[in-house]
Amino acid sequence: TLNSTMTFVLGQTDESLYDMGFGGLLLRVCTTKMVALLNERGGIFDLEYTIDIEGSFCGTNSYHIEVRPKT
Repeated sequence: TLNSTMTFVLGQTDESLYDMGFGGLLLRVCTTKMVALLNERGGIFDLEYTIDIEGSFCGTNSYHIEVRPKT
């Protein structure tokens, strides 16, 4: 079982431990963009962050999520 929690706060860096059961890795995420335009009819959520593992830059991830009511 793998277990990790990442917390995203715009402009802040979060550190967490990625627990693999037999050991762990230090993850660091820095939120560079977060836009939430949501209401009861849906909307959009954009998230972009950089990720470091054990102090080494690994990349930038970005998500664009569109939420719509169930039809």
